[in-house]
Amino acid sequence: MEVIFKSPDVIIEEDEKTLIIRRSLRTVLILLAIIIPVSVMLYIISESIGNEAYASAIKWVSYTLATLAVFISVIALPVSFFRKIVISKDTRRMKHGSREIPFSEIKSVKPEIINLMGNKIINVTLHHSEGKFYLIPGHFIKYQKELENLSEKISSLMVHDYNIQTTTSGHSANAPLKSIGALFLIIFGAIFSLSAYIMIPDLVLSPAFRDSYYGVLIWPLGIWVILAGILELTKFPVINISRKKIKRLYLIAIKIIWIASYFAICRRSIN
Repeated sequence: MEVIFKSPDVIIEEDEKTLIIRRSLRTVLILLAIIIPVSVMLYIISESIGNEAYASAIKWVSYTLATLAVFISVIALPVSFFRKIVISKDTRRMKHGSREIPFSEIKSVKPEIINLMGNKIINVTLHHSEGKFYLIPGHFIKYQKELENLSEKISSLMVHDYNIQTTTSGHSANAPLKSIGALFLIIFGAIFSLSAYIMIPDLVLSPAFRDSYYGVLIWPLGIWVILAGILELTKFPVINISRKKIKRLYLIAIKIIWIASYFAICRRSIN
């Protein structure tokens, strides 16, 4: 089969009768290659540190990374390996996992552009009689031209009336994906604060370059991450501070208040 599109996340192959869209393992394997050694290294470091508080903190980070590696290995890796979409030109059906969708039920194949935490992301979305799903999800805007051409190619196989639709606002048909980054912040913040409160409830971070009598509690930081996720859901970009154009001063004020409030509320004296 001929490879007609390849990215770090997706490989698309085609022959005379079939077009296959499969997930690439590259990104997942790179993540595992980074996370596992770092987790092991941090655990070894934690065993050699005399300060019990810092040893507990480092061990907590090591366990968190190890849990993430297990999650990726058990869930993300098999999904990336086995999941594929097969479009058959002979049978005029598309197979997605155990489900088959006749071409007659497919309404359109559309590239859609969304803003995800300040970054433009393009997805190729298939709309059919019972809803929609992403044929090619989550690619940076640099792939736009290639994915638009692929959308037209795939659509020409399935539907007669083709109309490219790009959406950039929160009111787009693809709006649910816009919330993924914010939901990730909320979930990550909850896990961070809960695990840190259990393992290192009294750990205070202070400047290492000078003597200091004050520092900030670590475990509440996750609460501020949750707040950032909530603000992202309400279209206040707290996390993304690298936008080229910030037209409204209140966005800057929100960022400053968000950061300063953590240091003000979580400030603790060091005995």
